[in-house]
Amino acid sequence: PDSVSQLFGFDLSSNEDTATDIASTPETTKRKRLFQHQADAIEAALNDIHTCLCTGTGSGKSLCFLLPVLAKAVTSADDATAILVFPTKALAQDQVSKLQTMLSNSNCNVRAGVIDGDTPHQQRDAIATECQILLTNPDTLHAAILPGWKRPSYKSFLSRLRTVVVDESHIYDGVFGAHVSLVLRRLKRVCRAASENEKNNTISFIACSATLTRPEDHFRMLCPLGNEEVCIVTEDGSPCGAKHFFVWNPPILDVNGNSTDSVFPPKNLSAEQIEQITAVGDDDDECVIKVGTKKRRKKGQYQYSKALCKSENNNLSTTQLSNLFIRRRHAADETAFILAKAIRAQTRTIAFAGTRCLVEWIYEKTLSILKSDPATADLVDQVESYRGGYTAETRRSIERKLFRKELLAVVGTNALELGVDIGGVDLTLHCGYPGSKNSLLQQSGRAGRGKGHLKPSCAIMITFSAASDQFVWRKPNSLLSTGIDAPPASISETVMSGHILCAAEEFPLTGRLPLTCLLNESIQDETFTSDEILMGEGYHDAVNFLSQKCLLSRKKVKAVQTSGKVETILVYNTHPVVKSPWKRVSLRSIEPVNYSIVDLNHPMQSNRTDKIHDKSAVLDVIPYSRVFYHAFPGAIIKHRGRAFRIEAMESPPAFVGSGQSFGPSGSTDLAAFAKPTNVQHTTQALSINEITVVKQTRHAELNDSKAQQSVAGSGLVTVKRSVHGYKILSHVNRKEISRSTLQLPPMEYDTYAIWIDADAARLNEVVSNFNEGVHALNHAMVAVAPLILPCSSSDIDCDHSTYECTRVLLFDVRAGGSGICKQLYNRFVECLELAVELLQDCTTCYSETSRYSGGCPACLQSVRCDNFHEGLSRKSGVIIGAHLLKRLQRSTLGRNLNESTERYELQSSVKPKNVLIGRVSFSPQRKRSRFADVDDI
Repeated sequence: PDSVSQLFGFDLSSNEDTATDIASTPETTKRKRLFQHQADAIEAALNDIHTCLCTGTGSGKSLCFLLPVLAKAVTSADDATAILVFPTKALAQDQVSKLQTMLSNSNCNVRAGVIDGDTPHQQRDAIATECQILLTNPDTLHAAILPGWKRPSYKSFLSRLRTVVVDESHIYDGVFGAHVSLVLRRLKRVCRAASENEKNNTISFIACSATLTRPEDHFRMLCPLGNEEVCIVTEDGSPCGAKHFFVWNPPILDVNGNSTDSVFPPKNLSAEQIEQITAVGDDDDECVIKVGTKKRRKKGQYQYSKALCKSENNNLSTTQLSNLFIRRRHAADETAFILAKAIRAQTRTIAFAGTRCLVEWIYEKTLSILKSDPATADLVDQVESYRGGYTAETRRSIERKLFRKELLAVVGTNALELGVDIGGVDLTLHCGYPGSKNSLLQQSGRAGRGKGHLKPSCAIMITFSAASDQFVWRKPNSLLSTGIDAPPASISETVMSGHILCAAEEFPLTGRLPLTCLLNESIQDETFTSDEILMGEGYHDAVNFLSQKCLLSRKKVKAVQTSGKVETILVYNTHPVVKSPWKRVSLRSIEPVNYSIVDLNHPMQSNRTDKIHDKSAVLDVIPYSRVFYHAFPGAIIKHRGRAFRIEAMESPPAFVGSGQSFGPSGSTDLAAFAKPTNVQHTTQALSINEITVVKQTRHAELNDSKAQQSVAGSGLVTVKRSVHGYKILSHVNRKEISRSTLQLPPMEYDTYAIWIDADAARLNEVVSNFNEGVHALNHAMVAVAPLILPCSSSDIDCDHSTYECTRVLLFDVRAGGSGICKQLYNRFVECLELAVELLQDCTTCYSETSRYSGGCPACLQSVRCDNFHEGLSRKSGVIIGAHLLKRLQRSTLGRNLNESTERYELQSSVKPKNVLIGRVSFSPQRKRSRFADVDDI
């Protein structure tokens, strides 16, 4: 429509008609034209074809769904509506502000509004009634709009729904993606029920992302498309500026924590030098080690205290050797150091960190560096942190400063990774490898946007000592590799059960018949699918399970068949005893219990620990499975640069199931109460784990064995975690000060695991340090997992037992399973190959002697360990891993992989020249940083 094209200022005429006019038109009055990918996507969407757009960041994807949505709203006779689903509130606020500005300056009679968790309840009905375009997120759809669809305002809006947009669709993978997929299926059911007797009630879906390796597979998994036609647009026709990627490795630290100004450990350490360190002498004596490196301190020597180096039987412990030779400056400290330099240079920067704790760490350290210099002390007000858990008012305030360019820098989690348009950013910092190329490109895409988007931008990844990060440092071309082309995760039984319960509350479940059979329509709609097909595989298992638990009730009703006959059928409704079933399902976490961290000094809380007296006193929300690791009594937590001490917490339940054990109260929010503190230390939990296999679902057997012998398997396990104390660590040098004990109930949950039989009967007698070798192999498997699947070492864990080990076992950290181990089982052979290679070829362990085989932070110690990285044997792990690899390759699992036509391979970057690696450090003696060229490294 002309009104829509004028709204965006587009020239939609043909090239032949306007070629001469455009050349002669003044620059100020020239009208915009569409890129080819925009034209293709818009044309498909206007023709009601499901469309998936997968083009680069800053390529104008928002226009591809805004223009069709507005066109339908303007031209439709029934006042068509649209829902725009964004994964975060920040992204929805960014889009609605731009959309409302455009609509207010036009003659289009279309209104847009936001309904999310921050929208007051008394305003929601008015927004749904007055607006044709509704911006929201999956959580609000699940917990507010779908349960309340029978309200007149919602029902009217949903009955006219014609378009559903899913922006940043790549974020919906794993368990979260399974949840959102079922929410969209429920949305389609509810819209059909609300549009009773409507002639035109079809819904078209539009998905957008900059990073999808399998766009069509992901699109069909996420949205309820069935076998309908789809349009996939992947060819990007927009121009883009150069983007330079750098890998920054923090320097090696000496025993005193001072930088050695080198990214490489001391070379050419002889056996005599190691003996010199481990030699027995007086505690007050000093051991001087000459190291053959080019640049050292004034005397060209390092000094180490023998008291630190000595141990029983003259052996170096793992921690001691790491501190002496291969301990790097922490990536968070290095990120803060670079960020402070960028702020001083007036370079607008976004620093990304993987966890909330890292965000607070970097933010606090950056402020400390800026305040220490009078020349930069006044810049602290232009730095903010942004992450989940902040109050709505705080988030809106930070977002306004971002959009208005009032900030020089912001430290955030991947909440800022998504397509928020923060113009004018020239640099992005990444504290550690984000876990996948997709996340890296999304984060780096925040720079180089806006009107000057053709100018170059820069992305710097600061490495941890973890194996996956050091792998990228050694092989920089892998930084921009395509990664693993893994298929989308399937929907688990746990996730399905919760949403089936919600769907039965919204509208009766009709099984093999479409729900239109209950609408008493004069003309039956044969195009709408049945609940069995719509909800997908696992529907009947979920219904049977919920019926056995008396959570669903059966009822016989009369229904109109497609033939027009009226027959009696059996339908399922949520049992009346179940109130608000949506509270039992959390999209972001499948755990039924969460803890809210409450500020006792808040005026509305007034030091009361009986309950949460006001939501404004809540500082953060932590899932149950992680709360005892972060917010145990006595723990020090950080919030926006301030330290808080946990004073008390409500008693947790003794058992938390995988999600199918629906209790009487369903989803529960408990509280942990904290007070501000000025202590100069941090805390770290001490815990032990017990893992029990409950049910084996898959297994692999030896092909050449006459007797059936299982060598690998996967299935359901029960993980029992007990936090028995915590360490107090110095805030200055991160060293342990003391320990304290705790008495907390154990946490127990079910999750998914994969395992390999360690062949203990054969190897235990012939391999020295067998248990330590199995433990080392467990660590190596977790360390290399991010090289195979888009995950991080915090998503999976392993069995840390060092007594009578019989298996190598990996499991999903989150209750109910995240789907990572299920996908990793199909890549078990490749994962084991990489683990053995890591144990054999770790370059930072080159100085080991026959006395030490405990690995280093670049291999075995990159994985969090319940035993503090003790009881590890890299040499034994290599022998055991090589033996188990041969067994796996001869098993049915290895045979199936060899027959597979799909191979997940790492591919080199198209532009390796843009990738540099090496030490990029600011030293007091040097004003410039230096880079090492790595074209041939």
